[in-house]
Formats: sequence, C-alpha cells, structure tokens
Amino acid sequence: MKELSDLSVSNIYIYVADALRWDALPERVSEMGLTMKTISASIHTPSSFPSITTGLHPTQHGVWDFSYRLDSETTDLLNLRNHSTAFANSLDERFVDKPPREFVLDKVLNTSVSSMNYIEQIKPPFVFMERGRGGHSPYGNYPGNGWEYYREKGDSSASDYQADYNKGVSMDAAHFISQVEKLKKRDLLEDTLIIYTSDHGELLGENGCLGHNEPIHQKHVEVPTVFIHPSIEEGSSDGLMRHIDLFPTIGSLLQLELNKLPGKDLTTEPPANIGASFYRRSIKSKIPIDTKLDYESVWDSSGGFVFPKVGRDSRALVLGGKLLKASKREFMRANLPSVVKFYLKNTTKYANPSFDAKFAEQYLEEIHQLNKSRTEQSELDNNAKERLRELGYLE
Repeated sequence: MKELSDLSVSNIYIYVADALRWDALPERVSEMGLTMKTISASIHTPSSFPSITTGLHPTQHGVWDFSYRLDSETTDLLNLRNHSTAFANSLDERFVDKPPREFVLDKVLNTSVSSMNYIEQIKPPFVFMERGRGGHSPYGNYPGNGWEYYREKGDSSASDYQADYNKGVSMDAAHFISQVEKLKKRDLLEDTLIIYTSDHGELLGENGCLGHNEPIHQKHVEVPTVFIHPSIEEGSSDGLMRHIDLFPTIGSLLQLELNKLPGKDLTTEPPANIGASFYRRSIKSKIPIDTKLDYESVWDSSGGFVFPKVGRDSRALVLGGKLLKASKREFMRANLPSVVKFYLKNTTKYANPSFDAKFAEQYLEEIHQLNKSRTEQSELDNNAKERLRELGYLE
C-alpha cells in the first residue's frame, strides 16, 4: 500500500477501542486518515490483543482467556529491544468511577500497565498501545459497572441499547483525539504513525443478544482500522485488513527483524482477500459435562462462514446457564426464539462471501498447520475475577 510504503516514522501509537463495530466508527475519527475494514482475530479481548501484538492467529499463540499468558519468548510489540514500549488501559483508568486495584490484560500480554498520560513522557522511538473504552459496557455514561448496567436496563429495546452504545463510543473518540493532541504538543505527529482499531465488535440486539460473549456473528468480527499520519489523506481502502497484518506492517516501518509471520506486510504487499476469526471459551459448571463455546470462521469483505466446533448439547447447556444467571438474561429471555436459533444453528453463512464453505474449511485447516508457541496458564485471583465480572466477561 503506497500510503504506508512511503512513510518514514520511528514511533507507533496504537489505540484499540474496545468492542467497536465496523458500522459504529465515529466520523470524526474516520476523517483523520485511511480507513480499512478489518477482520478481528477473535471476538474475545484476551485472544485478539495477543494477535495484534504478535501477528499470530489465536490458534498459534494459544491465548483463549484471561488466565493465559503469552510465551515470554514470543516476539511482540510490547517487548522490543530498541524502542520504548508502554501499555495503557484507559478503559479502566478513564471511564470507571473506581479504578480496579489491579488490571488483568497486562498480565495476559506479559507487560505492565502505564498511565494513559505516559504518552506525554514516553521517550522516542516508541510503541505506545492503549486499550480504550470504545463501545464496551457499561454503555453511555452509566455510573456503575457492566453487570449493573445490564441488570438495570433489562429487557429495554435494542434501540435503547444502541443509543447508549453510540454515546459511549462518542465519548471515547473524544478521549482518543485528546491523546493525539498530546502527541501534537510534543511535535511528534510527523514521526508517529497512529493506528486506531478495535479488538472485536459488539452485538446490540442482533439474534436477541448483547455484547461479545456469544457465538461468532458478523457484527463481532468486522471492525475498523484507521491509519493516521500527516501524509496520509482521508479516505477508505477497498482492501481487507486483519489483526495479524498489524505486527508485520509495523515491523517493516520500524525496521525490525521478524521471523516469518502469517500476516501481510502492507508496506510491501497488497491487502489480503480473506481472514479468520476464532472464539474458544470453557464455561465452568458444577455438573460434570463439557460446557464450552468453540467457533471458527472465515470472512472476506462481503461476508463469511461460521463453524461451531462443539455439539448442540454443549451449546444448549451454555445457553441455559446464561438464561438463568447472565446479567443480560432479561433481554435474552424477551428475544428467546432468536437466541435459541442463534445458539443451536450449525454452519452459518453471513451475507455473500466470494467463497464456499468447503474453501473456508480448507483455509482453517491451513491455519491449524502453522507453528504454535507455548503459553502459560494460571488461576485468576479473586480481585481479577471480580473485575472481569464487572466488565461482563464472567457471569
């Protein structure tokens, strides 16, 4: 891509607006640079972020939930020898009344948390990654946590949830722009590529569901990426971006020596035509039955296929638990026929992809054959579990 191949920068600022759908990209952000439709590596934060930082598919880096840790020997954006690196979590720091006593995602990424204000001090050359609030629950300017928000809103209409969601996205866009202004005050815009993207999308009533702890849906997978630099003109690209393309592209811009990665270096290669997204999550239960959700999917710019990898019995058990205990249970119960169909449906085609299901399965098999890295897993402590419950990751 010429817009990237002509760049000469030493710094990278990546803003990951959590849970931001492709169709919810704020206009004031899209007007700042080149926008590309992007296929998220996963619909789950602890799987998507490692794909952004390593350039590996979730099936390669092996991080499926918040109890996993990236292999410390895996090369990634937040552990570079010749660059200052930092990870900020303004989702918690900026947008909650009582920030948690400890964070969780930094441990998954084998790094530590810096303040969002560290962007005013970090020494060039640098890579500064920030996890922003984006469209994450609680939506809008609700004063409590995600669990409390869903319980209070209950079976409100999808349009009510959508209005709150859009309000929150707008608030977060204002914060992002204020962060860019800090770089401008430091006179660093010419030497910094700013990348605004999201880890996954969000359901806002589609198939009777809310959030992103559900079967993979097109609205989960399609997210925006905006490349921002004074030399990049406002516009959109017809090419398809993927999370796994970010690290090889950044590596080329920063002249890093990287091993072969599955993604594209967009400074020298054209964008891909297809991408894959995964979701694998085990649900702890008091009964001795395998209860988990496991989905694999393949997408192009026009649609895709989703394949459940566990049987209907397991999916039905997960759904039953959600209808009984989940914070969103009242909304799901009010839309029960759509929810049941969504959970129990087998291979699903979305829109009009340019390939068939057989091709998609072959593509997934090729991904499964790629080299895998090691991961570590440990039990989350009570503080971490409580924070994840507040955010809606644990029911």
